[in-house]
Amino acid sequence: MFSRLFRKEKAMIVPSGYPSYIAKDFEEWLKVLPAQSLQIAEDYLALIQFDATSEFGRLVFSCGRDLHSLAKMVTARYQLEKKQAAGVSRFFANIATARQEQVRKRGLGISKCVWMATTCGLRAGDPNASHALLSGQQFDAEQGLRTEEGYLLPGVTIDCTCMAKSIIPGLHG
Repeated sequence: MFSRLFRKEKAMIVPSGYPSYIAKDFEEWLKVLPAQSLQIAEDYLALIQFDATSEFGRLVFSCGRDLHSLAKMVTARYQLEKKQAAGVSRFFANIATARQEQVRKRGLGISKCVWMATTCGLRAGDPNASHALLSGQQFDAEQGLRTEEGYLLPGVTIDCTCMAKSIIPGLHG
């Protein structure tokens, strides 16, 4: 399931469940230069589209949850400070994990999940405060949960630490 988003920069295909971030979003979040944020946005788009031609995408997927290695790559690629690189690395690792989980669930015939909020949205001033309210809600594993922001999968928005609990057919009443 894909939705087409038309932006000033260009038309992009964004899979359902993923935010339609553009360079300006990363520029504001990280307080970086426009050229840096544009490269981050392009890499984000390659990750969510499972672009097999993206060398960086292949590197991110191969790192798995090794945030130390990923942070070193991110620091060098975008010339970021350590704290900025840590945030981008965690974000990219979450995106890669969500994409891999979608493929696994599809292969196993898992079509439903339950949203599980962790610390995301529980701290005062958290930009994802609404995510805590989503905890326990069932959603389509491919499409995501319908929210104010559109369809979302857990963990794919900036600084989100939410997770999905799979509902395995035949095991849950």
